[in-house]
Amino acid sequence: MHGFRVDEENARGWHSEVCRRLWQSGSNARFHAVTWKGDIGGISFLFYHEDVASAFQTAPHLKDYVAGLTGQKIIMAQSLGNLVVSSAIADHGMGVDKYFMLNAAVPSEAHDAGLWSDSPGAANRMVHDEWRDYTNICWSAKWHEFFAGNPSDDRGHLTWSNRLGGVLAATTTYNIYSTGDQVFELRAETPPTVTFPPDRYTWQKQETHKGRGGLDPAGTSWAGWGFEHPTYETNINGIVYTFDRYPNAMAVNAAPPGQLRDIPVFRHNPSWMFTSSIPPALRNELLAKAIPALSPSAGNTAILDADFAFDMNVTFKPDGGVWGRDHGDYGKRWLHNDMREMAFFYTHKLFKHLVVQGDLQ
Repeated sequence: MHGFRVDEENARGWHSEVCRRLWQSGSNARFHAVTWKGDIGGISFLFYHEDVASAFQTAPHLKDYVAGLTGQKIIMAQSLGNLVVSSAIADHGMGVDKYFMLNAAVPSEAHDAGLWSDSPGAANRMVHDEWRDYTNICWSAKWHEFFAGNPSDDRGHLTWSNRLGGVLAATTTYNIYSTGDQVFELRAETPPTVTFPPDRYTWQKQETHKGRGGLDPAGTSWAGWGFEHPTYETNINGIVYTFDRYPNAMAVNAAPPGQLRDIPVFRHNPSWMFTSSIPPALRNELLAKAIPALSPSAGNTAILDADFAFDMNVTFKPDGGVWGRDHGDYGKRWLHNDMREMAFFYTHKLFKHLVVQGDLQ
């Protein structure tokens, strides 16, 4: 499966190129190319969060398609296509013999909860800089913890942590990532909307810009790292005064936990997020648009041990580390789409690995 911002025509290009390179590497397996709607919107990079929701919606259809196939089933996905596959396995019971995650645009915490970090320190680059002085219990990404002890309250499920935890137990999974991936690179500070090159820090942007929609056209208007600024009224000598309930971080940090649960600091949007009954489809939409991940992408993180996790930037370059591009900003790094964009001479080790490990000969 292809990834984000790939329209129907470009999907054919992706699929034909991957099929050809697998064949050149010795594959004799039948090849099924699956196209999905991961390019919503006219300016598609501004609609990434809609495409995350689309990935969840596509998952049951992928499961039905795969169920109709015979023989051993080996599935591969690139970038956001991995959310489609992972959800199909974890949420809908799709059965596959092996699963290859390539440049996975999925929070690493979704597969390994141990990679989730709620530290407000500067080392945690998935926290928006404007929230570092605030107690972490007020974050939208941790709001679910208030409801974790009540199984009948669906708000306890509003987290990316372990969201796709069933995948690794359900099938043999290989995490093919790249520490050179510019899309998943993390900036020391919260990145602005526009960076140069524009695809740099994309993962960090789309998570830290949730809730910042009024300030950031690439963000959302739902919860996230946006501030609500709730108010309260007080009658003093017959005059009603309105005050900001949380004028600063000091006021938030002094507030009782129950108040932070019932009157959150983050944006109170959408309103149905604040009810105890939230259907699974709407919970997925909240994860896509309102709840930030607190971990790097699985596409540049080893979420498995060394036998099942491989860094393309190190392992699959030609002998001697030669590379056919010396980019002005990225040097000789293995970038997000290089499995297709670089000539087969430079990527042949990756495809040979896929053929051998996938038993595709």
